[in-house]
Amino acid sequence: MKETRICPKCNSSSILGPNRVAGEEKVRLLLKRGTATLDSYVCVDCGYIEFYSDKKGLENIKMKYEKDNNNFLR
Repeated sequence: MKETRICPKCNSSSILGPNRVAGEEKVRLLLKRGTATLDSYVCVDCGYIEFYSDKKGLENIKMKYEKDNNNFLR
């Protein structure tokens, strides 16, 4: 959705983002080792939302789950 600007649920091209959430500039995941900053993209036709992490956040997420025995969802 971020790249295509098309909603994967309803195929609408009415996508807004990146968005501020709850008045904050970014949404953050709090990890034991750092944070991950998230941007949201929303389809204005059906309400579907996707969140994307920044690159530093992805590194922090990978470190956390590698430390926790590769506990990735599959």
